[in-house]
Amino acid sequence: MVEALSVEKRYRVGKGELWALDSVDLSLERGKTLALVGESGCGKSTLARLFSLLEEPTGGKILFEGRELNKLSRPELARFRRSVQMIFQDPYSSLNPRMRVGEIIGEPLDIHKLAAGNKRGERIAELLDLVGLPKEAAMRYPREFSGGQRQRISIARALAVEPEVIIADEPLSALDVSVQAQIITLLKKLQEERGLTYLFISHDLRVVEYLADEVAVMYLGELVERAGGEDLFSAPLHPYTSALIASSAKPDPGEPRGDGGVRGEAPSPLERPEGCFFHPRCPKAFDTCYHVRPEPLTLAGGRMVRCHLYSQG
Repeated sequence: MVEALSVEKRYRVGKGELWALDSVDLSLERGKTLALVGESGCGKSTLARLFSLLEEPTGGKILFEGRELNKLSRPELARFRRSVQMIFQDPYSSLNPRMRVGEIIGEPLDIHKLAAGNKRGERIAELLDLVGLPKEAAMRYPREFSGGQRQRISIARALAVEPEVIIADEPLSALDVSVQAQIITLLKKLQEERGLTYLFISHDLRVVEYLADEVAVMYLGELVERAGGEDLFSAPLHPYTSALIASSAKPDPGEPRGDGGVRGEAPSPLERPEGCFFHPRCPKAFDTCYHVRPEPLTLAGGRMVRCHLYSQG
């Protein structure tokens, strides 16, 4: 599977340096869904791009089946690109408007030489059926479809090369709530039928609570907590995780979940605070938090938390 070891990603911005990711350790478990959550700008999408080889890390390693991505041979790299596919956030911009749907779905088949002639057409029809679209859709253009249908086309394109891992970067955020439910059901069905591994990136904790086997929480480029989905939502450890959950709404409209929420604005990644990055917004911060950056701690059951509250005594 795909794994990040002490991964860093920095960007030069003027005379400064923007830390998008800092010392991230994360691995995907075969056949499971790992959700990555956090506020906008925390590094979620950057990590997705590193996992899919759209960018390379500044430091640390990205591994595929134990091998560093930047050391893979051409045949190994081709296998990686088949094995790991991505579904993007915006189904309106991620599909080429000048290509018919059949060409969009067929393009990966051509690149990887997986089907040609009649078999290619049959495979495209099969993929359309798999995501709940008629085979006639192959002759139409993306603009002729709704947002939910376009996202189904994106999913069909990702499935064309029979991947093992799908990285879904906010795949529901551009869709209406009713359409989101349809896509969630489709993703669950495909995972059950095909044993897919998902890295699911979202800011919607209600969706994450339903989908995820494990949840990793990011804040200002670092992981602050990682736990099984049920454990994290029933007993969050990090104050930031607690605030995120408190900020999310229950399914019943107007009924808040928990007390409080995330207060204030996140600091700029160009000017990260000394000590714990979260301390300017944390209701439980004490003296150590202002000066010492906490190390990640592995607790009973394999939970990880990066917080001085759990390193005392």
